[in-house]
Formats: sequence, structure tokens, C-alpha cells
Amino acid sequence: MTYRFRDGMGESLAERDFPDHAAALAWAATEDEFETEIQRVEYRGPDGDWRWAGPLLGGAAVSSPRAEAQPAKCHSLLTPVPTDGRTSSSVRIAAD
Repeated sequence: MTYRFRDGMGESLAERDFPDHAAALAWAATEDEFETEIQRVEYRGPDGDWRWAGPLLGGAAVSSPRAEAQPAKCHSLLTPVPTDGRTSSSVRIAAD
């Protein structure tokens, strides 16, 4: 099966054949021949379209951006703001 390897800007770095997704993803995680890191691995589907092969494991990228991401600490402050004699609410969100 043919796999395409892309960098963080979406530029194609290489196309290579591998027997399965696991072999292609393992190669992407350990390769060091390119100046930029491989960020995405795609394979050619049965209709000739490119499809995502799965998350990279190892040094090339984190296994799941959602699993690694830390939620932002936000505080919402509702402050009454007088407008023409009426009271409305204004929301200010501040991140730590």
C-alpha cells in the first residue's frame, strides 16, 4: 500500500510503500532523513483518494492532541453594566 508523509504545513515529504499502517506509522515516528518532522501519514484508498492512516506514536508527534492538551484556565466575570438606565450583563473571559 502506498503511504504519503506530510509535514506540519501539509507539504508532502515522501511517498513510500509499506505492508500496513503499523509499519508506515512506525517508520514515520523514527525516520530522521528530513529537515522537518512528519506530522501526518496518509494512505491511498481504494478509490485513489488519500486517507488518514492514524495517529503517530513516538518522537514524530503526540499520540493524541486531545489527550495531551491541558484545558485553559478561564474565569468568567459577570459585571452589571448600566446602559441608558437599564442593567445588562457583560462577560469578560480572562485566561491564566
